[in-house]
Amino acid sequence: MKDYTKGEEDHVESIIKQIADSGVNVVIAGQSITEISKHYLEKYKIMIVRIMSKFELKRLAKAINARILTRLGAPTAEEMGYCSKIEVEEVGS
Repeated sequence: MKDYTKGEEDHVESIIKQIADSGVNVVIAGQSITEISKHYLEKYKIMIVRIMSKFELKRLAKAINARILTRLGAPTAEEMGYCSKIEVEEVGS
């Protein structure tokens, strides 16, 4: 079992490293993210944004000129979007 877990960790780290090497610094997800994925995304200093509504996810992808990917791995230059600033603004208390 230990070898299986280590193999799974190595596989997830290699995928996240490919994503980081492609220049991505923010990942926007429409589903849940595993704890091991969160660990490696944090290790490679990649911000995670989770959007539960598929309609809002589509709107955001269109706004930043990105494609929604259904596969794991590094995106191509055509699939990556761009935005100059990400911020959270609290309205109310």
